[in-house]
Amino acid sequence: MFGVSYVLEPIMESNQHLDVDILNKPILQPIDIKVNYSRWMTDMAAELSHLSLDKLALPCSHNAGSDVRAIGPIADKWAACQDGRFSQQLAAGSRVLDLRLIDKSYKKTVGNNFPAYVFKEVFKFHHGLAEGRDLKDLIDDVLGFTNANPHEIVVLDFHSFDKGERFAHDSIRRCLKYFTPLKSRLIPRRAWNMTLGEISVNYPGANVILSFDYELPLPWDENWIDQECLWGNISHKWSKDMSEKGIENLVAQTMVAPPLVFSFWSLSACVYDNGPKHLRADHPIRIKTFQTGYTNASIVMADFVERKETRSSVIDQCIALNRKRAADKIPPSVPGQFIVRQLRASDEGAQEDYYQNTTLFNWSRSSDELGVRYYQVFQDDDVIVTTGDIKHYVKDLPKKNATFKVRSMDSAGNYSEFSNEVKLTQDTTPPTIPPNLRFDKVGYPDPVLQWDEAYDAAGIAGYEVRLNGSFPAWFTSGLSYRFSNTLPTQSLVLEVRSKDINGFFSEWVGLTRKPLPRNLQNAKVHFIPETYGTKTYKAIVVWDSIENPELPFDCYLKLKNASGVSYGFRHLFDRPPSTYEYGNPGDVLTIAGALSVPQTWEESGSVTVIIDFDVTPPDPVRDFKIVSTSSISTTIGWQKSISADVENYAVSSNGEPPLLIPGTVDNHKLSRLALAEAYPLELWAIDKQGNSSLAETVTVPALEKPGAPVHATVSSGPISAQVSWLYPDNDAAGFIYYLEGQQEQFTSERLVQLNGLSPNTSYTFNVLAVNYADMRSDPETITFKTLSGLTIPSNFHVTSNKNKNVSFAWGPPRDGADELVGYRLKVFLTGVSIDLDQVSYTLNNLIVGLPMVVGVQCLFAGGEESDWNSITVIPKL
Repeated sequence: MFGVSYVLEPIMESNQHLDVDILNKPILQPIDIKVNYSRWMTDMAAELSHLSLDKLALPCSHNAGSDVRAIGPIADKWAACQDGRFSQQLAAGSRVLDLRLIDKSYKKTVGNNFPAYVFKEVFKFHHGLAEGRDLKDLIDDVLGFTNANPHEIVVLDFHSFDKGERFAHDSIRRCLKYFTPLKSRLIPRRAWNMTLGEISVNYPGANVILSFDYELPLPWDENWIDQECLWGNISHKWSKDMSEKGIENLVAQTMVAPPLVFSFWSLSACVYDNGPKHLRADHPIRIKTFQTGYTNASIVMADFVERKETRSSVIDQCIALNRKRAADKIPPSVPGQFIVRQLRASDEGAQEDYYQNTTLFNWSRSSDELGVRYYQVFQDDDVIVTTGDIKHYVKDLPKKNATFKVRSMDSAGNYSEFSNEVKLTQDTTPPTIPPNLRFDKVGYPDPVLQWDEAYDAAGIAGYEVRLNGSFPAWFTSGLSYRFSNTLPTQSLVLEVRSKDINGFFSEWVGLTRKPLPRNLQNAKVHFIPETYGTKTYKAIVVWDSIENPELPFDCYLKLKNASGVSYGFRHLFDRPPSTYEYGNPGDVLTIAGALSVPQTWEESGSVTVIIDFDVTPPDPVRDFKIVSTSSISTTIGWQKSISADVENYAVSSNGEPPLLIPGTVDNHKLSRLALAEAYPLELWAIDKQGNSSLAETVTVPALEKPGAPVHATVSSGPISAQVSWLYPDNDAAGFIYYLEGQQEQFTSERLVQLNGLSPNTSYTFNVLAVNYADMRSDPETITFKTLSGLTIPSNFHVTSNKNKNVSFAWGPPRDGADELVGYRLKVFLTGVSIDLDQVSYTLNNLIVGLPMVVGVQCLFAGGEESDWNSITVIPKL
């Protein structure tokens, strides 16, 4: 193939819109040219070096193998298209040979005494039933011409190949060997879009293009030419009406809108009237082929290329046109009046060919001195239509919101500026949310999300996915996505949304995957003797419980033996992963465990466990004793077991489940049980095989009754009081207090605030210490009297207590405020007093934890003083 061509077929015939009348003025530009026709490409090499093959205008010998001398008299009148053989046509300036080949091979019998069959291989060029030159003639002539003119490119266009009937099965195989002499001369088809200069540099010495696109035989003979040197068929533009008028119309229409192929194409500018007809130089067919403004010719096929009229009207015109194309730097004019709209019922042709979803593109024609080759319609930055017409229809145009524009290209490859832009809005609706979102993989090692296809009238462009709200999101055109480099211990929110071709998005839809247990951890082996045999043990292997086992599928414990062969699945349910094996003392088994999700064929990492049926118990500890005890804790100590493989010590308080302690320590501090009576502590050793030693026992003594609180002090006001105290030891878990036989209350502090009291009234306050076993101390009792409440400062309270600083505030007295001259604040523990004229004060750098009584009194005119309003406070850090 020459290359890739992209054409959107119009719904209506393109030629019905062509303004052919614009070509009806017969103007032929005279050309005064002196050239060596055998080497005209060589002489113009510098001018043409930047042109690619498809930009050239090449004269072509129509039915090159059917010349007068080859066909002979009688048949030459109706079949001969050329005067001389191939070498003479090439010397006359033709650079393309139009070839029609037929396999005329046959067998015959020879010999009289000893008859034998002889195969006669014959490949002939023909025109209809008339046979012309041999294939070998072509090879000899082309080889001779190209050797003598190494910079002239010759195109061999095998337009047809008739394999015959009797020997068709190997006709092509027999034909291919004839091309071998041209092996070093052939240009490979990868050069289809190269310039002449690039071909000369990349393929020095190569100057023949072989267009031979027929079914190739296998195997390929290494002595033949390279398959890469066989080019595809050349597109031919021809008419069934071979009359002068028919060919004239063909040429006129083709020059206005040439074929949309991006390589060679061939125009049959030949007339047949009871035989090939020689055309005069000023014939309308010749004029319209090369008329100024419409010179879009690629390959121009002509009969009798050696004659003067053909040379001046075809070969000279092609040579001159190539020179013009090489020099042309002026682009075509801009296409005007560009419109894009849906086809209407009132439009021309709509009644018989009306489609509701058909879009019309229309513009005014560009002009160019050489000729407009084609037009390109762009949708945003992409070409969607390439056409030679100025009106184009597209059925079911994708509903993409886009801006359209059009430009033209002339036969020299120059592009015009773009036309006016037209914005077409066809879609304003976002797509649906991707349905049926699900896990295909949960994450061993990478999670994979799947969903079904979303819907959008304009079309789905793809899907965005994101992980934990990350942006930018990832894009995929498929219906699944693998998230890489995630941690199985990480909580994941996996989301997807659809995107249509216009950039509209659906809402996000997602799944949450909780952290996965990556591997089984901390395998423990315990041995239990079986009841039916004294020498058989069950080894129970237990791994740590699985954290967050909230998988979207069932999770199993998968087991493998020492050979790596799977032999069992255990459903986990809510239990820690575990399994068991049987064996006798001295047996050693190796197993491997992994977490498995059978629905997705995923597994966590495999963990190997060696089960050594060593059931010998370790030696017990010695000198197990209580080192110290209090109401809240007990410290124990021991001499470690002399067994070397002790992994843990187990300690049980009063028969409770044991606490495991590392085998490297010999003491431990336990929280004391909240019991009033004594209770036992047991301690035993556990080795790496889970075997337990004999247990040693000590007794934790009973708790004693706590001591009573001491040094209770009271600071009272008219309607409230603060009571604080100390305790003689640390055995108290808290305190119980009550006032005048009221209901008991509990506090863990050593200070309480009593509110709702009556002024000038006596009260009795009791407080007891209580330990963790609810044992009570004797009570501490204190009696106090509230103040009168009229002339003392009101609402005395603490506003801040931190950083060793305590701030106080108060208000004026209820009585005697008119005679008030100030206040006095006093710390009773030290006797220090301070006269103030404000209602707040801060004491700094106090002793943390030491209760102190602070009071404030009013100072009146005449030197009178009120009673103290006092507070007990314990400074804090």
